[in-house]
Amino acid sequence: MYLCENEEKNCWAVSKGILNKPENMNDSYLYSYESIGHSVKYFSWWGNLSLYADFHIHLDSINVNNTRVSVRIINPEVVRGIKFGRGDNGTFLKPCYQSVESSTIEEYEILYLIGVVLNEKELKPIDKP
Repeated sequence: MYLCENEEKNCWAVSKGILNKPENMNDSYLYSYESIGHSVKYFSWWGNLSLYADFHIHLDSINVNNTRVSVRIINPEVVRGIKFGRGDNGTFLKPCYQSVESSTIEEYEILYLIGVVLNEKELKPIDKP
């Protein structure tokens, strides 16, 4: 995953304009051109489906000593199969993407990792099924 902050030139295009709004001037945007892992919510007979998504990390000042951090998933999609066609890697197999709803697990995982870096003791890791 890559981190995009407001100061970067290509940030507007990557974040689809989200970071250019005044209320998001201190925010960050995580993006990836590859799968971010396997979904814990969406699966098929061969297992959990590969998940693609970006994340908007929003910072909101509560007071001088406290900041609220929220994470919103952007355009979550899973690969539900493959079809014949020109693939990104030059082959003739193309992934079939399907838009899905967030499970909220992905957002919490990002919050948890931020909490680990900040030494936050109240956040607990998720026990995935």
